[in-house]
Amino acid sequence: MPRGEGSSEAAGTTSTSSLKCREIVERVPAGGHPQPAALPFPVTLRWGLGLLFVVAMVAGAETEAIPKPSVIREINLVHFSHTDVGFTDSPSVCRELYRRYLDIALDTIRDSAQGLAETRFVWTAEATMPVNDWWQAARPARREAFLKAVRAGQLEVTALPFNNTPFLNAAQWQMMIHWLPEDLWNQMQPKVAVQNDVNGFPRAAALALLDRGVRHLFTGINEDSGGVPFPRPSAFWWKMPDGRRLFVWLNIGYGSGFDFFEPREWRRGPVPLAADTRYRPPHAGDILRSDDASVRAAHRQCVERLRQLEQSGYRHEVLTLSITSQSMNIRGVRA
Repeated sequence: MPRGEGSSEAAGTTSTSSLKCREIVERVPAGGHPQPAALPFPVTLRWGLGLLFVVAMVAGAETEAIPKPSVIREINLVHFSHTDVGFTDSPSVCRELYRRYLDIALDTIRDSAQGLAETRFVWTAEATMPVNDWWQAARPARREAFLKAVRAGQLEVTALPFNNTPFLNAAQWQMMIHWLPEDLWNQMQPKVAVQNDVNGFPRAAALALLDRGVRHLFTGINEDSGGVPFPRPSAFWWKMPDGRRLFVWLNIGYGSGFDFFEPREWRRGPVPLAADTRYRPPHAGDILRSDDASVRAAHRQCVERLRQLEQSGYRHEVLTLSITSQSMNIRGVRA
């Protein structure tokens, strides 16, 4: 990511310090109380990433005198499974599980497709490697169902195969943005790239995305040996030397949405392997419970976190967060 020094224009380099060229960073205005439609990335996300809209938690419980946030009025939760091949399990196990996740997501999309728009299930396939694995193994009817879900806006495929090291060379970045077969890319037409849990994103990658027609980047930077150019969550336009711009959303982290509704992790301990029978996925009632007392507790947690964001300077009516469950590790489903 370019590291900015000002609120409107700044010189910067990648977090890896591998580039020393000047970049222009244009912060998205955050003053006043803009309508959601005035914010570029949340609007883009509505057609660029699968979203679950959560408004009730922000509205407030009528029977409890909890001060409401003064600015934030809407939360968009981007729900996906974080891709971390080799860390959470061996690559063969991870890739098989990713394929199964897409099958489950597709079945759930089909089952909810006839319901009201606000009740339909949506899913974000945040990496093209699992999508290509799934596609190569799928029957023609399942492939058509997948494309139908994409066209309906219930399934979004993003542009990169996994979360990449910032040190790839030019040929490797071309491989990343051409991971899908060309005819499949053209049918899915990814509009957003996702880069999570990595400490930066180089200009070479940004230029490759723009060359491919991808103009939006959704990040969840890992600050180990790196860092974010601005406080997050926030947004900025990353201007290239040739004048083109990439819109960047600085998300807090891939599982941060969970922390806005629950005060503590569900699981303690190490990251378990999929075959480790000492661990299990959460059962109904383990996380995000829907009984009255739990919903009110989640509301209090959410409002407090929103007020903390506003006190730190967040000034948009719309907040976009990513969320995963807490099955395979203490922060999200990662295998």
